[in-house]
Amino acid sequence: MRALLRASLLLNLGLMAWLSLVLSRKPEVNAGAATPKVNDQERQSATVGEPQWPEGRGADTKPLQWNQIESADYRRVGAGRRKPEIAEPSMPLAFQAVDASALNLNARQVQAISDLQQWFTDQVGGPEQDPTDPNYRERWLKAQPEMNDRMRGMIGVNAFEDYQLAARAWQQRLGPIQK
Repeated sequence: MRALLRASLLLNLGLMAWLSLVLSRKPEVNAGAATPKVNDQERQSATVGEPQWPEGRGADTKPLQWNQIESADYRRVGAGRRKPEIAEPSMPLAFQAVDASALNLNARQVQAISDLQQWFTDQVGGPEQDPTDPNYRERWLKAQPEMNDRMRGMIGVNAFEDYQLAARAWQQRLGPIQK
């Protein structure tokens, strides 16, 4: 048994050495195959130092000026590339409408969702808040991602993903939300 183990170990070491040798070598490139053949007439007709322009180019082409491509209004140009400065609040998943019968949630998961809804309401300051208040918005934006993270942990990843899919399907059935 030990002899087989020793032989296997030696063969594996030899195989690794051979493989590292093969992989470390650079492939040989045939220099004749990589360079195209040029006959003497082509060599004589080409003038050194002058660029070869296609017909219709050359003398009538103007050099590029940077002001041709620069924009005078950088705010407008960069607006599509930046994140909006004010984050848009989204409805926490636990408050989104779903078809509960399709989810097959157990009693513990349903209770966890109910507890999370109450926790979120407490985090934003209770049910009687002014939605136009900037402090309310700040509390909402702080609590919303934590709410979804807590929900994922309390009901389980699979149930959370099923809940997300059900909420999206329900939303698509209702159509776009009007602001």
